[in-house]
Amino acid sequence: MDETAIEPQRDNFSPGAVMRQTFLVLRDNFASFMAVTAIVCIPLAVLIVALSATAGVAIGAADGALEIIEMVEGFVYLIIIVLFLVTYQVAAAALTYGTVQYRRGHRPTVSAMLRQIGPVLFPVLGVALVVTVIFAIGLALLVVPGLIAICVLYVALPVAVIERAGVGRSLRRSAELTKGSRWRIFALFLISSIVGQIIDGLGSAVGVSLGEMSGALWLGDLLSLPFTAVAVAWASVVLAVAYHDLRVLRDGVDTAQIAAVFD
Repeated sequence: MDETAIEPQRDNFSPGAVMRQTFLVLRDNFASFMAVTAIVCIPLAVLIVALSATAGVAIGAADGALEIIEMVEGFVYLIIIVLFLVTYQVAAAALTYGTVQYRRGHRPTVSAMLRQIGPVLFPVLGVALVVTVIFAIGLALLVVPGLIAICVLYVALPVAVIERAGVGRSLRRSAELTKGSRWRIFALFLISSIVGQIIDGLGSAVGVSLGEMSGALWLGDLLSLPFTAVAVAWASVVLAVAYHDLRVLRDGVDTAQIAAVFD
């Protein structure tokens, strides 16, 4: 039997098992998953290049013009942050579909993954907005409540994609699925976040080095985007695998039943 098709044991949801399956899914679908993430990241890449270009103009600008350029840069930075958050959610929606399909033995195509974005876009963005606000409020309340919120709502996004649930139902369903497994989810969150930060850090280091060597800041920023794409894909697949394994554990279903919504 293909090791990627092995179901988790009913009583064995663990960070190690999720990480192992995440690696296998990414290894076997790297090209298609990166293609999806790259397509979704195109607007982000355009904005980053535009921001680097304005930074180059600012170097020789007069004081009055410099203030205007700095205001524009600040606005563009804000747009980039928002766009990155949206990009992550959109990519996660597509790769959640791809992950579940692959785990039931189907090879997901780029076009099929991209087609899944439309029907769930607004619920996914709604879930992301609510979870982000709850997390931010929790962090403001001495950090611990925010971490608890992350553990409770950890799989709300895959719920919105797979179960076609609205925002409120996705949040409640995530709370149901994560009940009894939240310490393990906390460990998974920490480990997967560290891996994502390492990937992003490598991208930043490569981008800065190449930007300085070439004298073109925009080129360095652009070349760091593939690392960002890998980090986004990593986080997205971790969520999808965690959701899948929690469904197996809590609901007693198999992969074919989970993926039946796409038939």
